[in-house]
Amino acid sequence: MATLQENVQDSEVLQCLQDASQQLQDAINRQQLQLSQDGDDNGPKETNTTQQSSAAAVSANIDDAHLDDPDAMAAAFLAQQARKQQAQLKLPVDEWAKVLLRRRCHNSEEESRSSEYWKHPCELVRTTCREWTQQEQCVVSIQNTNIPALAQEVQKHAAITWDEDDWHYSGKGFGGTEHDRRERVALYIMALDAINFCFWPMQDNDSSSMKTTATVPIVDNPLEYEQLAKALKSMAEADHDQTNNHNYALSPQNLSTMTPSKMKTLFEQHLNLEQYPIPNLTKRAELWKELGDGLIREYSGSALQFIEAAEGDASQLVERIVTSFPGFRDEATWDQSRLVFLKRAQILVGDIDAALQLNLRGMDQLTTFADYRVPQLLRHWRVLQYSSSLEERVDQKMEITAGSVEELSIRAATVVAVEELVKYLNNNSAPKDDNESLTAPKYTDVQVDWYLWQVGEQLHAKGELKPFHRVRTHFY
Repeated sequence: MATLQENVQDSEVLQCLQDASQQLQDAINRQQLQLSQDGDDNGPKETNTTQQSSAAAVSANIDDAHLDDPDAMAAAFLAQQARKQQAQLKLPVDEWAKVLLRRRCHNSEEESRSSEYWKHPCELVRTTCREWTQQEQCVVSIQNTNIPALAQEVQKHAAITWDEDDWHYSGKGFGGTEHDRRERVALYIMALDAINFCFWPMQDNDSSSMKTTATVPIVDNPLEYEQLAKALKSMAEADHDQTNNHNYALSPQNLSTMTPSKMKTLFEQHLNLEQYPIPNLTKRAELWKELGDGLIREYSGSALQFIEAAEGDASQLVERIVTSFPGFRDEATWDQSRLVFLKRAQILVGDIDAALQLNLRGMDQLTTFADYRVPQLLRHWRVLQYSSSLEERVDQKMEITAGSVEELSIRAATVVAVEELVKYLNNNSAPKDDNESLTAPKYTDVQVDWYLWQVGEQLHAKGELKPFHRVRTHFY
């Protein structure tokens, strides 16, 4: 593997490729040994010929092989191509191999559903994000010296209430029981946060059309969270006369049958899709269906039963969300390191707690919701500093790859920066009243996130902020 060694400098990457190539060769040898044994025993000659052709296909064209370990197969294919066609690879060998490393250490679906895998989810977010920001590969730095100035801005303002602008459904005017009203509010919040992501693209499937050059600026979709929240509010209010809990738009039964065309038809009644096109309806419909299916399968079709299963604990509710609904499992891996963000899962808990006035325990354990707007504002306040290359890409509105070093750095640094801001606020703020506990946190990451997000929305609308980073993702 002299050629491969010359082109792959990372020893771990090189070892991965070498191991994968050996795994492939071992698999071929096992197949050939089995061929020989079958032929010696009672295997017909034509069967041997067929199997030999299959073994030859494995050796010659790894894409056609049917091995037990697809990652090893892919890595071996990469190693083979790196040796033969290094100049023709679209990406450097290191980059391809790192993708394979990330795939190799990604956990199985069964494991990622387990409560043990997601135990203490909010702490996972904190620790993995802080570890990432301390690594040399992180391309976003936190300027702690600028945190006091931002803290002063936060302290100047009264606490921002959750639905200050009346965008959300509250069940006002609903004629059913109080229990059913709360059920519908809970379903509204869950349906909203299931599809609360990535509003900026104008087109679904042509990512190249979204990239910008120095002379062709990108045109953003005017759709924002506000329009989505109001559209779902309109859907919920239109069904107030539906006393049968199975027949309204956001019922688990209806969500479980969701398709892209059905979703589009539903939105057309409550939102001007020509003015506010909704990108990636396919994924959004899939997530609504997943939500409906999960509630029916595990919680008798009841959002309140789902919430009550967490026994009033915010962190347990986050854990239940990610174990019951795979679309909320917002994490990434890089070089065998796990990064956990859980933006939509945590914001769902924050929204449910506020909308239903639950006063969940441990709300101070939630982290900030790493999205587009908060890092945009933190950069404006010089709390986050991007590398020169990342700064250029963001400012030119160039799309950043999901799961890349750039994206992971922005999100991890956002979580840590807000945590540091909250620590500063709590260490430098007087009690709000004489009855306030001296040990209770005066500020939480969730409260500060709401403030930063709403201020960011206002400044962005006024054109006072530099561009946000653009990533196509269903996590935020």
